[in-house]
Amino acid sequence: YACSCALTSQEESVKNTPLIFTGKVLSAKIVRQIYEPFTFKINLIEVKFQVMNVLKGELTNKTVSVITPQQGMTCGIDEWSELYKGDEWLIYTGPERTKFSQLETNRCSRTAPATRNQDIPYLINLNRQTKFA
Repeated sequence: YACSCALTSQEESVKNTPLIFTGKVLSAKIVRQIYEPFTFKINLIEVKFQVMNVLKGELTNKTVSVITPQQGMTCGIDEWSELYKGDEWLIYTGPERTKFSQLETNRCSRTAPATRNQDIPYLINLNRQTKFA
């Protein structure tokens, strides 16, 4: 299997993603679980974040765990294999990505390091103009 992502615009990604937030890495660990739709065991990286700013949606917890496949062939975020405590990330996630009763993200979302991320000013400006549901 190989990862294949449909390219979507910034506007489309924001519209179709129920939860977007920035967070600081608190910890990361590898867990092994069955990953649908592939039905074989793979390593997942579970990252615990301190929530810094919710840009879309609602989060009641100040810390949240998000998972991604470790392997790039399953659209995992490769950079999460080498995270450091304190790294800041912009996370796109939501209930439709919750195969393991946890929030999940992948390389096909716009999840990326928060440093100099062009999505953050866009989201803050959009948040001022529109009340997200």
